[in-house]
Amino acid sequence: MSTAAQKRAYRRKILKGFPVPAVPMTLKQVREYYSHTKIQCLICGRLRNSLGNHLSIHKLTVEEYKEMYGLHWTVGLIGRRAFSNHSNAILSRME
Repeated sequence: MSTAAQKRAYRRKILKGFPVPAVPMTLKQVREYYSHTKIQCLICGRLRNSLGNHLSIHKLTVEEYKEMYGLHWTVGLIGRRAFSNHSNAILSRME
C-alpha cells in the first residue's frame, strides 16, 4: 500500500466508541457538545475546527447530521476557537 493510501486509510479510521447512536441530544448534552475548543464528529470521533466539509467523508450533509443528533439548524458545526477566529476577523473588517 502506498503512503498516500495509508494516510487516507488512517484518516477514515473510526475511533473506539464511535459512531455515537443517532438519537437526539438533550439540551444539556448539546451545550456540552458545543462548549469545547474543537468540535467532535459523532460518526468517527475526530476532533475538527468545523465539521461542514468533513461530513462529506461520511456521505452526510450538515442538515442530515444535525437531524440525526437533534442539533438546532441555526447553530453551526464549529468549535469555540474557530468561532472566535471568524468572529474577530469579521469585527476587524467592520472597524
